[in-house]
Amino acid sequence: MKYYKVSAMNIDRDGLVVKTNEDGSLWIRDEVIDTGNEIFNDCKNEYEVEERYESFWNRLNGDYLNREIVKVLEVQLLNQLEECA
Repeated sequence: MKYYKVSAMNIDRDGLVVKTNEDGSLWIRDEVIDTGNEIFNDCKNEYEVEERYESFWNRLNGDYLNREIVKVLEVQLLNQLEECA
């Protein structure tokens, strides 16, 4: 089992406006992905995690009817020390 940190941004489907924080900076969500999760259990590298993450949020979860488009900015493989932090 591997752990990856996914950093992603959101784009509003109406007007294609990028989601920002109150100070105008880019809103970025960080999420730890566990390949033990059934959605990601056959992912072998960062590229497969990126594709599956975007696929889930943009196509499978809401079938293109969800309010925002999710775009992955970075995927990092975490080591044991980072997993526990």
